Amino acid sequence: MFIRILCCCMVFSISFFAVTNIVAEEQSVVKPERDIKNLKENKVSDEETIPSEITQNFVLQSEKNADFQELAVHTNEENASNFYTIFIKDRVQVGTRSAHRILIDDDSGHKGEGFGSGTFLGTIYGLDVEQNYFPLQIYGRFFINEFLGLELGYDQYKAKSLIRNSPYTDGDLEISGMTFSLIGFYRNTSKFIPYSGLGLGVFSSDFSAIARWRSSYNGARQRKMIVDDVTAIIVSLGVMWEFTDRWNLDLSTKYIGNADVDAVFKGYTGSVLDTVQPGYFPMDSYALQIGLSYNF
Repeated sequence: MFIRILCCCMVFSISFFAVTNIVAEEQSVVKPERDIKNLKENKVSDEETIPSEITQNFVLQSEKNADFQELAVHTNEENASNFYTIFIKDRVQVGTRSAHRILIDDDSGHKGEGFGSGTFLGTIYGLDVEQNYFPLQIYGRFFINEFLGLELGYDQYKAKSLIRNSPYTDGDLEISGMTFSLIGFYRNTSKFIPYSGLGLGVFSSDFSAIARWRSSYNGARQRKMIVDDVTAIIVSLGVMWEFTDRWNLDLSTKYIGNADVDAVFKGYTGSVLDTVQPGYFPMDSYALQIGLSYNF
């Protein structure tokens, strides 16, 4: 009896030990699988988190860039507004004028003989100014203060040469260029503002010879007229009528002096220079002007 009980206990112990080992082996297998599964889940979570953070950073950076661009635009607009207020508004004026021109010395008083003794040059004894009433005299003014301003403008005029004993002409002389003047204004309680100016005109000169004069005798005789540029003195006197807050009517007179154009006539027979004669053309003038201008 005792032996049977002992055998049963041994069998039970062996069975329990075997079952315990099997359970332990199953648990050892399940744990790594669980760890692998958790690792995979964590990796997926990390992969989902990284793009989300990148997107958020991109959105934040885009918002910062948009704010910076808006600030830059606002700053530029403010700078442009300040520049306009300080340097342009009520300081800049642009306009144009039409002029009737009068040459002060348009006749030498000598029609001359031969190569033109006493004439301006050769057979050219006089000048006839050509009137052009189209408003070509564009100008701009900058008001330094209420009573003083600077004027930058453009002026041009031409005169036809008059030759002795002939209804024809040798060509036209034209001077054109920029004018620079300092203008003083007399401000008062009325809308009529008198002003005067003093300045310089830097003019280029051009003699447009007619074909008949340039070449004659079937091309055997050739002629050239070489003219110098001039720097002239400009004196102006006028009145400006402010008939609206922005628009002005301008009436003035202008004197252009020291505008004698030095010239040299050259004559060729074939290709041989055989005649050289110096002279000048007096282009001093008065101008009666009417203009229209706009104040910014």
